[in-house]
Amino acid sequence: MDAIQELKTRAEILHRRIQTNHHRALGRVRVLPQFRRASYEDLAAATGTIQRRDCLTVIAAELGFSSWPEAKAAIVGDALVEDFGTMLYPDRRCGGYLNHWYKTYEEAAAMRE
Repeated sequence: MDAIQELKTRAEILHRRIQTNHHRALGRVRVLPQFRRASYEDLAAATGTIQRRDCLTVIAAELGFSSWPEAKAAIVGDALVEDFGTMLYPDRRCGGYLNHWYKTYEEAAAMRE
């Protein structure tokens, strides 16, 4: 499945849940600057003003990007993109690991020592 289409589908699902005042979905909207300090009641009152593009921004923010166009460029493989958000390592506890490959067992054993 196309990654961009998957994220658009997630934004669509989020948008539908927001329109039905789903508590957890409304809480996810707090990553947007205009709703950062909003109470649940304020968010519930604003459901009619939240658009699909806002949901795309929420999805992008959850992946570690500052905007939807930035996330889309990274996923598509735009050569100018240098920041991949948390897409490559979503858990903050994760780090990078390198796998060393060797032709022979002897080379591997020597490296391990």
